[in-house]
Amino acid sequence: MKTKTAVVAILVGVVITAIALVAANWPDLPERTLPKPTYVPMGGQPVDIPGKGCLAPMIAELQKRPNWVVRIDDMWWTDYTQGDDDPKHAEIVIDASGATWQSAWLASQHLQLTNQERDAVLAAFELSCKQDESMPHGGYEGRYINVAYGRTGKAAARIEYNSPATIRFGELFTSIRGRYVANRAGAAKNYVVKLTGLLRNDPEWTKKEEVIDSTKYQGSDEDRVDFLDWVLMQPQTLPKGKNVAVGTLTMEGKSRPLAVKLDRLAEANRVLERTTLASELLMWMTVNRED
Repeated sequence: MKTKTAVVAILVGVVITAIALVAANWPDLPERTLPKPTYVPMGGQPVDIPGKGCLAPMIAELQKRPNWVVRIDDMWWTDYTQGDDDPKHAEIVIDASGATWQSAWLASQHLQLTNQERDAVLAAFELSCKQDESMPHGGYEGRYINVAYGRTGKAAARIEYNSPATIRFGELFTSIRGRYVANRAGAAKNYVVKLTGLLRNDPEWTKKEEVIDSTKYQGSDEDRVDFLDWVLMQPQTLPKGKNVAVGTLTMEGKSRPLAVKLDRLAEANRVLERTTLASELLMWMTVNRED
């Protein structure tokens, strides 16, 4: 028994010594590397995305197809949303014949791009999609870009925050929206909205009147245009209720009936959150909210 134990001990020692010798002479391995970024072409295999011009191959392949369409979404991450909940601010849809910008806040806000604007948007795909760490990093929100193969399809690629491509797309979204606002600014200089309804004042509801006069507003043309476009989308009548205000829109000497649902959480009303012209109306909606 003692002899068997000694033999086992000798064999274990030999194995340990062999392992040590192999480890000592093991060749140096390269550091772990991450796979290159890829995108998936329609009906094809994953293709490498180079750092510079990262989506240029995707767009070049897309343009080979008849009736091609590419959609660029202006997305914003925030500290209170995640992934699919990130708000989209606008989109640009490009095909072989032209391009159109449309606000995601107000469906009525859209604009045909000039040839120069269309060319500039396509040229932005030649820029790097790699995030530039030297750029200031917002703590609460930031822009990124989603790219889709069709008018309504899901995003096929994402261009990250603070990358050269995203920064350029952001400049183009801003300038195109600026041209839309400039085209509408004249009409938005002189209008008056009057609303009457009920204000929640627990345990009772009291009468409230609201007057919004754009001629007395000291803010931006952008605010005036956004609010006017929102007002023009409101119906003339709604079923009566505590959270319905009625009134008129007066513009260019003409008035029309107006009815507004006092629901701050309604998707159609979210544009009011970005214009100070509607701050009192937004507060009215907030107070009237029924949990």
